[in-house]
Amino acid sequence: MNPYHRAVRAALAGMERERAVRWLAAHPLDQEERDCIAEIDVYGHGAVQAADRLFLSTETVKRRRRTGYGRIAAALSG
Repeated sequence: MNPYHRAVRAALAGMERERAVRWLAAHPLDQEERDCIAEIDVYGHGAVQAADRLFLSTETVKRRRRTGYGRIAAALSG
């Protein structure tokens, strides 16, 4: 995993749920990216479970999450 993505995951893991959701909302993400990251990293659901809850395919959830990590890392680095 990309070290920047790992740093984003570590930051989310250290926050309580409400704060993590607010932190995600403060970053330039699409709604789907925000929802996918929140479902997996904040609420602890698996990719399949998140896909069922968001009415998306599993691959879309994984792709949106990866893209969201990239956007957050880019915003944090400069």
